[in-house]
Amino acid sequence: MDYSELTNVAVPSSPSVTFDARSLALAKRMWRTVAMQIEYLLGEEIYAQWFKGVEPLGISDHTLILKPESDFHTHWINNHYQDLVDLFLSVQDSTLTSFFISPKDAPPSRTHFE
Repeated sequence: MDYSELTNVAVPSSPSVTFDARSLALAKRMWRTVAMQIEYLLGEEIYAQWFKGVEPLGISDHTLILKPESDFHTHWINNHYQDLVDLFLSVQDSTLTSFFISPKDAPPSRTHFE
């Protein structure tokens, strides 16, 4: 599937990032599946500590953009769980990867649709 038509952004960390409704819906669906796999593999406690508050923002340039609860969560997930998330994501679509964006660099919580 070609995801380039689903988003209208090129740079995920831009403060003016916007995602369309299709991109957000697809991101939520993909993240929901990955999150269930993470919880099953790592257990409820680790899932709740690191992944429960992750918010899918959209898909841009074959990258699922995800916003954890804090900068610390972003750093920890990138350093300890990034490969696992990408592995689970690749089961759904081998062309996708994930990017955990710091909350301070993410667009506002209320995603803008165009």
